[in-house]
Amino acid sequence: YPPGPDLALGVMTVIFGNQSIVVLRMLPLLVGLIGLSVLAWGLARSMGDAKAAMILCTCAPVPAFSNMMHGLHYQGYAYALLLAELGVLMIMFSPQRHTRRWSYISLGTLGFFQGWLSFDFCFLVCLAPLPMGLIYLGRPGTLRRVVASIFVLGVGFTIAHALHFIQVTA
Repeated sequence: YPPGPDLALGVMTVIFGNQSIVVLRMLPLLVGLIGLSVLAWGLARSMGDAKAAMILCTCAPVPAFSNMMHGLHYQGYAYALLLAELGVLMIMFSPQRHTRRWSYISLGTLGFFQGWLSFDFCFLVCLAPLPMGLIYLGRPGTLRRVVASIFVLGVGFTIAHALHFIQVTA
């Protein structure tokens, strides 16, 4: 598997030692909170504050929000990055917004980090723009955004796996 979670745990162990599992779980929790914040931001920018608050309150009891966020391996990190990706996609595809370069840079970066974590989320990560495209199908430029987003996410994911392949062969 790609070394992302192991490297993150190694950095935390070097900085804080390995005496407390609670301290080691702080990094995955921080990444989870950042992912949740980007999702909240995307919801608020695309739907308004009231609807975003209702959706987030509905998501709060879902076990994935509490069972996955503190994991030391890839699940918590990958879930948090997927939430962040969905937030960026919501902003990109919302009717009142125009796609900006930062959106594609963000998606490529998120795709790379997802690929550096695991092989398992490949289809979730790379094909997440499809549902957004279906929601805004009649809007001009939607198909171009879907294709470009899938491409950028796939390139980021592939670069991470290519680097991992080079690492393994070296």
